[in-house]
Amino acid sequence: MLSFPFSSNQYLKPTISFILFVSSVSYHNITTEILIPLLLAMCTTSEVNGGPAPVRLQTVIDQFAAIVQQNSEQPAVVSCQQKSDLYGFENGKRRQCEYLRWTYGVLDQAVQSFAFHLSSYDLKPGMPLLIFSHNRVECLVACLGAYYLGLIHVPISPESLLNLGDAQYLLDTVCNAHGHQKIVVIAAADIAKSIDQLILPQSSVKIAFDESVPGWITFESLMEPAKIKTCQSSTPAESILFTSGSTSRPKGCQISADRWFNSLQGAMGLGQL
Repeated sequence: MLSFPFSSNQYLKPTISFILFVSSVSYHNITTEILIPLLLAMCTTSEVNGGPAPVRLQTVIDQFAAIVQQNSEQPAVVSCQQKSDLYGFENGKRRQCEYLRWTYGVLDQAVQSFAFHLSSYDLKPGMPLLIFSHNRVECLVACLGAYYLGLIHVPISPESLLNLGDAQYLLDTVCNAHGHQKIVVIAAADIAKSIDQLILPQSSVKIAFDESVPGWITFESLMEPAKIKTCQSSTPAESILFTSGSTSRPKGCQISADRWFNSLQGAMGLGQL
């Protein structure tokens, strides 16, 4: 049985406690039949499935950089609903393709441009970056850019804006948990007006894509070529994921993206395309 201890700030901490319920078994039997095999299994798991776990976890950005270096001309992201020349980036080897098809090298250029220009807005590591969007290339660029700058990546479904009370609750939950008076909000132009009805922290940075919106920075302006490479933040990559809220108010879960990616790396085959 798994026990998930909750903290007082409404976030599910990534701490898992294993509880064994044993009845009518002596202490000797518990030791020899349960604890010892369990400890042996824990000690040999890494050797059975591969080499020992590294002492220092590779960050998401470190892994991404390694993949870019080894597979710069391989396809990284395909978005059939977005145009091939989006933001002026070349479409890899298939330049005549009618839809967006970026290689790892092109994706890296986009992330570097985004991080470089966004860093000029006096953002501090640990500040939340909220993105209200369905699956688009901007979501991926913003996520990697947030990790690069040490911002907390918070993806939120645009459907949450159908109920502004619920949307305000999600916003307040993130802001109250981290105590920042400044956040970054990214959204499509058609829902920017709904977000403007929410109470945002002062001096928040608002970024819109698809079209320009009064009071919002355009995503396109952040895609201009970076003059220099931005220094990677030493802050661990983190995301906050919310439940659907189908049975009650959405619950937030803050995760370590670095640990998550290291756990999934073997199964995902990152960079093997």
